[in-house]
Amino acid sequence: MAKSGEDDEARRFYSNRLLWMQAILADRAMPERYKLVGISIVLRINPPSFLSYPEMATIALDTAVSKNTVIRATKYLEEKGWLYVHRYGNKANSTGRASNRYSMQLSAIR
Repeated sequence: MAKSGEDDEARRFYSNRLLWMQAILADRAMPERYKLVGISIVLRINPPSFLSYPEMATIALDTAVSKNTVIRATKYLEEKGWLYVHRYGNKANSTGRASNRYSMQLSAIR
């Protein structure tokens, strides 16, 4: 059975994730495609790791945008402080492909 502290942490996380998604949707300067990419990435984040690691091709399929748009969007989201991108270069994951790790930046919503 989960401890009360773990339950509180999970509740805070889901609340913060919702606030993050609401804030990104309200950003009038951000291209709509970039919002889709950001939300697709953040919806895959769960406790306890607080990380998401979908491949670019998966994000492109989820959002019906090109892989190049996903690349531009993740750079934009990182530069604007919405996401932190943990780059792993050529280090392959269990599928034999390299994939980045993403975490949402809560400072973007404050």
